[in-house]
Amino acid sequence: MEITRRQLGRLAAVGTGTLLIPGLLPPSTAAAASPQAPPAGTWGDQGDGTYVNPVLPGDFSDWDCIRVGADYYGITSTFGYSPGVAVLHSKDLVNWRTLGGAVDDVTRIGPELNWDRMNRFGRGVWAGAIRYHAGRYWVYFNTPDEGFFMTSAPSPTGPWEPLTSVWRTSGWDDPCPFWDDDGQGYLVTTHYSDSYKINLFKLSEDGKSLVGSPTVIHQSPGSEANKLYKINGLYYHLYSEVKSEGRVLMMNRGSSLTGPFETRQLEHVNVSVDREPNQGGLVQTPDGSWYFVTHHGHGDWEGRPLSLLPVTWVDGWPILGAVGADGIGNMVWTGQVPAGGTPGMPVDALPAVVTSDPLEPSRGPCTLEVDLLFPAPTAQRRRRCGRRAAFCRSGPAAARNRPNRGPATGGATRSGLSADPLTR
Repeated sequence: MEITRRQLGRLAAVGTGTLLIPGLLPPSTAAAASPQAPPAGTWGDQGDGTYVNPVLPGDFSDWDCIRVGADYYGITSTFGYSPGVAVLHSKDLVNWRTLGGAVDDVTRIGPELNWDRMNRFGRGVWAGAIRYHAGRYWVYFNTPDEGFFMTSAPSPTGPWEPLTSVWRTSGWDDPCPFWDDDGQGYLVTTHYSDSYKINLFKLSEDGKSLVGSPTVIHQSPGSEANKLYKINGLYYHLYSEVKSEGRVLMMNRGSSLTGPFETRQLEHVNVSVDREPNQGGLVQTPDGSWYFVTHHGHGDWEGRPLSLLPVTWVDGWPILGAVGADGIGNMVWTGQVPAGGTPGMPVDALPAVVTSDPLEPSRGPCTLEVDLLFPAPTAQRRRRCGRRAAFCRSGPAAARNRPNRGPATGGATRSGLSADPLTR
């Protein structure tokens, strides 16, 4: 997640302890590298056991995901919209359903997100991470202006605990929690306002506060997009940094969380064609295959779409996509739907996320700001053209004229909320 992109509005494996790793074998998928993206309008599950990237063509910035049992759960940034931190579910990493939001009341972040200000467009909730630990689902995220936050729940559908402010500060992004085999929790995060230094904090036993002073474990140009994994006794720190070709995915590997590390580039980004796939999460399927689910850093009008890349392990390094002659991965645009999913399921049978909405005039005047977060509650608003809901968002002036309606939902609707963007 890059701050300049937020300001410009360029517009979510088991996560604890030691992961199992296949015997450094390629995943059981026939993914194909392509010199160019597929034709416009071609995406997702093709109904014949294959998929085409992107698997979700809407705005799914700063993705992270985990597997718990046979289920995959992902989260994405929601910026100034409400509910915060979209939570999605899949059985196959291709077909996703929106479950809701982990932050029901974004005003707990700060008053600038309230209906009477709406002053966090492109800021607000940035690049969180989701993990499963001690029978609960944990979500951590930072905001550029308000600090570190977390919540947890016994189920991805909730109920999520009221948001906890871990540390009121500014200038940090892209946190990820990690619990080691001894139960000690850590939080890795980037201090972007201090030359993008990546810091490692210890977490308290309840995960709601930071303990002691952090350790700087890495610094490179624009280093962020942090994830931590432990695989075969080694610690893997996934992050992105800025190189001449664009923002690329990197990985540090070592026998200690604080280094020393070996470092390797995992993928080329080919900005002009592949739209810079550069932030997401590694996940292992039940059959031992590995995948990387990533957003594309260079979006268009729809924001940052989501793609699924196979992972090939070579000498203990995860190579993303098609392995090139230089040993670095490259974007792929087609592949087999991972085993255990829902092959052949038509798009219309997956009414969770759509990319359009009638925007009825009865909702009042619209600004150019639209909420691309949650599904409409009725089948009439589902669209085959996509899976993410775009709703009319009344401007701040309209909100101020309706002071008795309570906090804004940012135009997003989900089960239990009214379709009126300003009414709970």
